[in-house]
Amino acid sequence: MGLGSIVTKPDHISNLERRLQSIEDELTKALLHYSTDDLLVADLRRRLLHLRDEIFLHHHEDVEDKRRPKIHH
Repeated sequence: MGLGSIVTKPDHISNLERRLQSIEDELTKALLHYSTDDLLVADLRRRLLHLRDEIFLHHHEDVEDKRRPKIHH
């Protein structure tokens, strides 16, 4: 993996949040159409929950990193 492919934590969180918004938009559209497959709606909801969990964990890691005392050698 080259240096150009390194993604910072804030960038990664932003990417996750953009994906989350996209799936929320897709779910909203699917729910507006009565002919939408229930499995599609369930899959979109599952993906939303997964992304929300991942974003929460990244935010939680940031808080923990800031609370951790700095060790100077």
